[in-house]
Amino acid sequence: MELQKEVILATAFVFHILLALSLVQPAKATSQVNILSHMYFVDYNGFCHVVGEVENTGAQAIESVKITATFYDSNDIMITSEFNYTYLKVLLEGRKSPFEIILHDTTQSELVDHYSLSVDFSATQTLPLGLRILSDSWYVDGGGWLHITGEVKNTEYQTATNVKIVATFYDDVGNVLDCESSKVHDLASNQSAPFEILLTMTGTVPSVVSYALTAESIQYAIIPELSMIVLLPLFMILASIVIVIKRTTIHHLR
Repeated sequence: MELQKEVILATAFVFHILLALSLVQPAKATSQVNILSHMYFVDYNGFCHVVGEVENTGAQAIESVKITATFYDSNDIMITSEFNYTYLKVLLEGRKSPFEIILHDTTQSELVDHYSLSVDFSATQTLPLGLRILSDSWYVDGGGWLHITGEVKNTEYQTATNVKIVATFYDDVGNVLDCESSKVHDLASNQSAPFEILLTMTGTVPSVVSYALTAESIQYAIIPELSMIVLLPLFMILASIVIVIKRTTIHHLR
């Protein structure tokens, strides 16, 4: 009888915790974008590239994240400005996306000594999670190109259209070196498909130490690999209850 009472009390305890969590009102959404790291290089065509990564540190999903680079010469005189959007169109809370801006003018590129960056974006509705990267691996071929191959799956009921896989490449201290993307065909519900991403900048490949993959479609965002961490507190509560029940059982058996 005493054991049954302990179980009922423990179950009621978890119920009230979950109820309290469901009743918590979210703070007023604010949007903020941080530029995490960036660098520039000149490619074999003589074009200047600025590559980097941004993170949505606000409490609301954002879209159309526009990065503008203003280029200066060694005398701090403005040469020109160019812009581009992040690889991910919609950036959920806490998510990152790479960007790349290319100055398609060899004469101007030769003059670049430094640059500054600015960010613009719009708030938007969140995307449901539905894409999962099932596997990925990489290798460098004989020509010095880095290949990432893998498989992506639509885990939800609605067809995922315009599926895009994005790779961000990092050096040994976590700075962005480059970024590339690849598109796969539309994915029906529970359908998977292979993908391949190529990094063809052979001068950059030897410095690549790690990479990160993300994906999105018009309908869905990627399911983060560590999403189960949010369930850890609940698991800990349930584990504590099991321990209490076991200890109570042993006590009564004695």
